[in-house]
Amino acid sequence: MAQGDVPTKPPTFTTKDWGAMIRKLWGDDWHKRETAYEFNISRDRTSVRQFEDSGGSSGIYSGTGGG
Repeated sequence: MAQGDVPTKPPTFTTKDWGAMIRKLWGDDWHKRETAYEFNISRDRTSVRQFEDSGGSSGIYSGTGGG
């Protein structure tokens, strides 16, 4: 194919903020604390006890020293 046969245009670039799109989709639930533990208190599973995550320093490994 000769060099002049295909018309070329400069590329088009688009910037997308994926984080902003996800936060918009989640709405207020984005800031809601996640359930860390959930226990079924009764056999018929009508009573459930939930514990919410208390933040960045929580979790099963939060008390272990890394040194």
